[in-house]
Amino acid sequence: SPADPTRATQNKYKQSKSEANNAQNALQKEVTALRETNRTMQLKLRDIEVANDDFERQARHTTSSLEDLESKYNVSIERGVMFEEEIKVGEKEREALRIETQRLRDELGDLRIEAEIRQDKLRRYEAAAAEPQRNKPPEVHENAAQRPHVFNRFRNPNATITTDI
Repeated sequence: SPADPTRATQNKYKQSKSEANNAQNALQKEVTALRETNRTMQLKLRDIEVANDDFERQARHTTSSLEDLESKYNVSIERGVMFEEEIKVGEKEREALRIETQRLRDELGDLRIEAEIRQDKLRRYEAAAAEPQRNKPPEVHENAAQRPHVFNRFRNPNATITTDI
């Protein structure tokens, strides 16, 4: 019967349309889900980019701080080296001053001894001057290095005569 093929075609058409509608609905649901997923991903991406910007800013700040600290560290090393050199120079100066002080102390001791000797000679001279003058020739001393030398050219040109002055 001719109505059977038309009916079968109509049934096929209805079935195909129903399947197409179901497929379209499924695809529409999938597109909606994908759009929602895409929106969620875009929000996450934006949050990640903001966090990344924060990390980059923090990294720049950390790098800048590190560079400042390195610069300060290098300056402090240079200052330390300069201070060490100043200390070495100061130690050398202190040692030179210590040696000079000891030399001056030794010289002062020698001058005190010499002053005592001269004071003693002056006392003896004053005591001798207070006694009545006797006519006595100047004495020749064995230790002539401690007494002033007078050279007598008339008798013996090599003879040394010392006085109590």
